[in-house]
Amino acid sequence: MKDRTNNELLDYTSDDEHCENHNGLSKDASEKESRKLLTQKFKKLKHQISYLNIEYEESSEVFKHAKETFISQMFEYCSQQNVEPPFSNKPEEKEEQVQDTQHTKELYREIVKQTHPDKLQGLSEEEIESRAELYQEATNGRSCGDFNKILKVALELDIKVDNVNAELLEAIELEINKIEKKVAKIKSDIMYKWYYLSPDKQLDIFKQLTGAQ
Repeated sequence: MKDRTNNELLDYTSDDEHCENHNGLSKDASEKESRKLLTQKFKKLKHQISYLNIEYEESSEVFKHAKETFISQMFEYCSQQNVEPPFSNKPEEKEEQVQDTQHTKELYREIVKQTHPDKLQGLSEEEIESRAELYQEATNGRSCGDFNKILKVALELDIKVDNVNAELLEAIELEINKIEKKVAKIKSDIMYKWYYLSPDKQLDIFKQLTGAQ
C-alpha cells in the first residue's frame, strides 16, 4: 500500500466531514426553498384577501340598502294588513376581540411611519386626507384587535413585509375564513335574498312571515 505524504494527509477529508458539508448545503437549500414557498403563498393570500374585502364591502353596501328597504316596506305592509311585524330591531352582535400579535404590531408600526400626521409634510392635501383616513382605520383596527383592518391598510400602502412566516400566513388564512363566513351570512339573509326578488315574490315573503292572507 502506498504511503500518504504529509500534504496528502493534510488534504484528506473524511467521509464524516463530507457528510457534514453536504448536510450543511442541503440545509441552506432547504431553508431557501422554504422561504420561497412562504413568499409565494403570501402573495397568493394577499390577492385573495384583497378580493374578498372588496366583495365584502360591496355585499355590505347592498345589504344595508336591502335591509332598510325591507324593514320600511314590511312595516308599511303590516300597517295595511293590521298585523304585528314579525321581528324587532336587535343590536348587532359585536365581534370578539383578539389579542395583539407580533405581526399586527409590526404592520401597524410600518403604517404609522407612512400615515401619522407628523409624517405627512410636503404631501398634497388630497394625499394627506387619504393617509389620515388610512391612519384612522389602522388605529381603529389596532384598538379593537381587527388584524384584517391593519392588513388591508398595509396592502393599500404597499408596505413590504420582510418577516413572512407560517404564523403570519396562518393569521391571514384565518381572516380570509372570517370574511368568507361574513359574505356567506349576508347573502343567505332573507332580507338580502328578498331584495333581488320580483315584487310579487317579495309580497309572498311578507305573507309567509306575517301569516297574513
